[in-house]
Amino acid sequence: MITEGSFTQMALSFPGTEQVPHFERIGFKVTGKRMFTTYLQKDNTANIFLTPKEQTVFCQMDKDIYPVPNSASQRQS
Repeated sequence: MITEGSFTQMALSFPGTEQVPHFERIGFKVTGKRMFTTYLQKDNTANIFLTPKEQTVFCQMDKDIYPVPNSASQRQS
């Protein structure tokens, strides 16, 4: 399992990435763009935002990974 520090370090390693608050989560985004991931310390979980096509690939790799539809992913199809 990844630690908060390791997750933060990995997320911030992408060029132009910044850490921002996102409700009870820590958000990470490329400056001036949409968020690409969030992390919740209390249960050590992360949400990674993928296009519907990317979600399909990851869902095929692991039965415990599942797509979560939302308005942003619907627009990217």
